[in-house]
Amino acid sequence: MKFIKNFLSIVLIVAVILAGAYYIDFNEIGKTVSQKLSQIQLNTVTSPISEQNQQHHYKTQQSSPVILPYSQTDNSNNNENLGYCYAQMDERQQLYYRLILSAFEDMWDGFFEISNSDPNCKNNVNIAFNGVLNDNPEIFWQDNTYEIKISNETEYSLKIGFSMDKNERNQKRQLLKNKLNEILDKTKTFTKPQKEIFFYELLCRNTEYSQIDQNTEYTAFGALCEGIAMCEGYAKAMQLLCKASNIECLLVRGVVDGNLHMWNLINLSDGWYELDVTLSDRDNCTPNYIYFNATSDEISASHSRLNDITNIDTYNLSDLSYNFFLPEATATLYNRDAIIPLYEYTP
Repeated sequence: MKFIKNFLSIVLIVAVILAGAYYIDFNEIGKTVSQKLSQIQLNTVTSPISEQNQQHHYKTQQSSPVILPYSQTDNSNNNENLGYCYAQMDERQQLYYRLILSAFEDMWDGFFEISNSDPNCKNNVNIAFNGVLNDNPEIFWQDNTYEIKISNETEYSLKIGFSMDKNERNQKRQLLKNKLNEILDKTKTFTKPQKEIFFYELLCRNTEYSQIDQNTEYTAFGALCEGIAMCEGYAKAMQLLCKASNIECLLVRGVVDGNLHMWNLINLSDGWYELDVTLSDRDNCTPNYIYFNATSDEISASHSRLNDITNIDTYNLSDLSYNFFLPEATATLYNRDAIIPLYEYTP
């Protein structure tokens, strides 16, 4: 009997010790989650989405900014500097934008909750998704697809498609970072117009217009690191080089000769210009400057823009075939005839 009492006492003591250990571990875990959540919420803005829904999402998916692959200061922590498209959005769309940006950076696997109270969630997500890709040409691991899942008519979840795994992404991003820093080192003392000419010549002379069915030909990585690009790759490479040099540059979706096409708008000191690198790369890698720094009126003889989001009456955005608040190009100070004498390209 005495043996049984001693045994029970030992069991009780062990149980108390284990319970205490579990309690301490649980508190530490809870403290860590609470600290992370408070840090994340400092970076959010007030949103029409319920506070309860925001907390539920951020507890399960930690938000982090995209790390740009070049050495310049990254302003992505500042909501006002996330990009041209981001600045045009309302608060709800901006919230979706930040979630999608984080999903791209951390390559979230599977569906993640995005809203439980937005009756126009599908269109708002489309706007945010398109805006992220328009503002961030350094994202090359996307396959331009996403899937929205609706539960109980009010709960929306999102799944983003990727063209590679995280290891391959990280390796290629390092290559892109190295290539960008190599190019930027050559242009440290250049004016903005001189940088534009250098980037233009560089892409025309070192990139071949071709399709290799690896998705990268539609990216800045393909143009800069593989020397292969379709029009989207040329335009995104130009945008990325300009972005890394603090030159505002946008993507333009349109039609040339009945085919879908992409080119750029670039903002120099006196305003916006139209710039088509792809169609300048046609004469044995020697740029022809035909579509260099034109006005919108001039380029309209051969190029037609797709509808801007502001002109879509139905507001039923079922794909990404639209432009995003694009300005008209009316500047002339640095047009083709004026700018060519400013700089002679040296590889």
